[in-house]
Amino acid sequence: MKYNKLFFFFFILVMSLFAKEIDGIPIREWNSTSYRTEERRKTERQSQKYQEWLTMRLDAKKLRTNSAVFPGHGQYKKHQYIKAGIFSVASIGGVVGGYFFLNSASENYNKYKEADDIESIESYWDKTQDGKKMGMVFLSVGVVSWLVNVWDASAGVEKANNKLLEKMLFSYDGKSVNWQLCFSF
Repeated sequence: MKYNKLFFFFFILVMSLFAKEIDGIPIREWNSTSYRTEERRKTERQSQKYQEWLTMRLDAKKLRTNSAVFPGHGQYKKHQYIKAGIFSVASIGGVVGGYFFLNSASENYNKYKEADDIESIESYWDKTQDGKKMGMVFLSVGVVSWLVNVWDASAGVEKANNKLLEKMLFSYDGKSVNWQLCFSF
């Protein structure tokens, strides 16, 4: 028992001789005014960055609305450029392609009604049916990709906002790397 107390006292003495920093702050700067001022400035900078993030963060409702009008806009704002291109081309191309095929089917149907011989009647009827099927396929692809585009625009907003926040709050001042964690409940 006596040796345990002696060992503990010796251990504390040795550790205090080698103590140079507390939480990364040199002891001589622990109570200095300049250190407290610098810490206050860092906190203010991070608070300003957080306020800037609050204005820059993405709004899910706004992204859905913009993506409904301009397919791929929400993905573009979330820096998902390949997805934005795919949704833009699929949505617009599907609807435009569907329109052209259905328009062609309508023209072939008009020719079918005016045809006199059996071969041209069958030919125009087949072209009408093929155009109608292709038009519906293209139109379906366009509408489905448009709906998925609107859903996806708001699906990853929280993740994109967190990435933006980390990017803004991660700062390097030449001496140390500072992180500020923000939690919301």
